[in-house]
Amino acid sequence: MRPITLIAVTFMLSCGSSFGTYCEEFVDCLDGNDADEAACVQTWSSERRLAAAYECSEDYAEYSACLLEEAECETNTPNGEDYWTHAADKCVDASDDYIQCLRKASDIIGGPSNESQQDTGW
Repeated sequence: MRPITLIAVTFMLSCGSSFGTYCEEFVDCLDGNDADEAACVQTWSSERRLAAAYECSEDYAEYSACLLEEAECETNTPNGEDYWTHAADKCVDASDDYIQCLRKASDIIGGPSNESQQDTGW
């Protein structure tokens, strides 16, 4: 099994019983530990608060629901390693809507006053 990475949860956006289950399955898939699971839940919680701060909770809810529905543990057939797929390709429209909402609400996250400025990394 590959070492756990939090790349898959970087874009995750909420916390709650379904996300607790999501994080449990994510960590189990990658042979993570309790700290990995806690970090996953914390990431979802932080992103949920970010969405609320920018009044993007509706777009966030659609995107996170898509991720919850589509994500799963898969096995790489040639080497037998498990990996977590967060199905971002199936959630592109919801992701785009959420990111667009954040950009409209923020001057830092690619907002209108920041279009010609240097990339902030968001």
